[in-house]
Amino acid sequence: MAKTVPISVRVSNEDAEFIATLQIDNAVTPSDKVRSLIKEAKQKKERVVSYEGCLNIARETLKDLVQTVKAIEAKEKQHSELVNIFNEWVTECFAYVASAKYEINDDQIKLKQLEEGISERVFRLFEAVARMGVTSQEPCYNKKIILTGFLPTLELIQIINQRIEKEK
Repeated sequence: MAKTVPISVRVSNEDAEFIATLQIDNAVTPSDKVRSLIKEAKQKKERVVSYEGCLNIARETLKDLVQTVKAIEAKEKQHSELVNIFNEWVTECFAYVASAKYEINDDQIKLKQLEEGISERVFRLFEAVARMGVTSQEPCYNKKIILTGFLPTLELIQIINQRIEKEK
């Protein structure tokens, strides 16, 4: 075991109460809890340098929301593929962008490569959402949300299509 160094820290009454009520596995005393928090902060810092680490952070961040949504969906016998796809998409996009500096180049972000990665993810979401509008029963809580949402997008696509035709 590494040699330990005693340190003294002054905290507000509010922070002392927080530490006292904080539940951390295998940490009972305030000292145990502070050591555990330091260990957790070090692990998070180390994870941010990889895509996989950032993906885990994003999943942990959204875990409670995703579990709550799934529980309510099961209870109410409903499902929204839109909510599911978006949660997965935002998790993956966060991981990509958060790790970009480390994954793309150790010294400098290559802007074109970053843009291409973001573009790929945006259009992947766009295509996934568009596929939900193909069937007569949209897999969402609101059965018309996709078609309604796509109306302005379709107008934009028509304008883009006209521009493409002119440039041919």
